[in-house]
Amino acid sequence: MKLREHAEQAAAEIFQNLGMSTNNQQIHEVGDIIEKAVIEAVVETRNRCASAAMHQSEGEQGLAHNIANEISQTSEVLIPNLSSLR
Repeated sequence: MKLREHAEQAAAEIFQNLGMSTNNQQIHEVGDIIEKAVIEAVVETRNRCASAAMHQSEGEQGLAHNIANEISQTSEVLIPNLSSLR
């Protein structure tokens, strides 16, 4: 299931749990908000992981740099993939 579908399903469940009637436009708009929040959370988590890897002790700096680079490369693939799931 695509991220967009998950977001809209979550939006529909939110409206249902709140006992609110809705239409497809409202579900789509709330789905946009959910999708954006998920993507921002992924990016923020990636940034924290890269930052944590870079703040290793002097002796482990090379390894930390390699880990940060790998995280960055993975994110460069992940973000477009998440965005394409819209």
